[in-house]
Amino acid sequence: MVKYSLSDLFGSLSDDTRRDILQRLLRGEQTISQLAEAYRMSLPGVSKHLKVLELAGLVVKEKRGRQWFVRLSPAALKGATDHLLYYETTLHNRLGSFAAYLRPEPKPAAASTVPVVAEPQTIVVTEILDVDPAAAWRAYTNPADIKQWWSLPGAQLVNVENDVRVGGGWRFTVRDAQGRDYIVSGTYSVVDYPHRLEYTDGIGDISRSRPEAQVTLTFEPLPDGQTLLTKTSLATPAVHQLNAVWLQTIGGS
Repeated sequence: MVKYSLSDLFGSLSDDTRRDILQRLLRGEQTISQLAEAYRMSLPGVSKHLKVLELAGLVVKEKRGRQWFVRLSPAALKGATDHLLYYETTLHNRLGSFAAYLRPEPKPAAASTVPVVAEPQTIVVTEILDVDPAAAWRAYTNPADIKQWWSLPGAQLVNVENDVRVGGGWRFTVRDAQGRDYIVSGTYSVVDYPHRLEYTDGIGDISRSRPEAQVTLTFEPLPDGQTLLTKTSLATPAVHQLNAVWLQTIGGS
């Protein structure tokens, strides 16, 4: 089995054109000529980009007659999922879905997102919840509730394991539109009920070597029994780029 290095994967996604090529190939295979025409680029020019993606294991080429056809490499993309972390869009969707689950009736969302550029990149997402911190904590950690609000476009959460204690772990099984299962998991390092949670967040099982986001969640009481929920996720920009490919692979947006 061929193994591809993370440096090749990260490097291949550092270019806008190569990322756009992957987006096009998600809709189906194309010939090199079709790709060159789409970018108004010479055949040697687009071939250079494809060579980088091919070396990273993200695409494969096949010659039929006089034409070279290019398609995504599902095996390589699935292998990459063990090294992917959730990026900003996922965090926004997830926390927004959680707030909607706790909201008793429709009302204008009181949410803000503050991406903070740092090294590595820090993403901060906030929501004002219409419940007190204890109720928010229970809904965020209880497996039955998690299945109701956990959100990822095009995928379904089919199993939840959540051991909320220092050293305990959480493990979700996500099924994509084609019926393939993926694991999302992490380990708790701080559990301060009902004020603060800290845990790791990554794609794949925690027993496997992988990059992980460091997540901090705070529940701050507000007047009228509301809660300010703040979620901070720390990961490298390169990992966030790869996560976009993972979301597209399982049917996300």
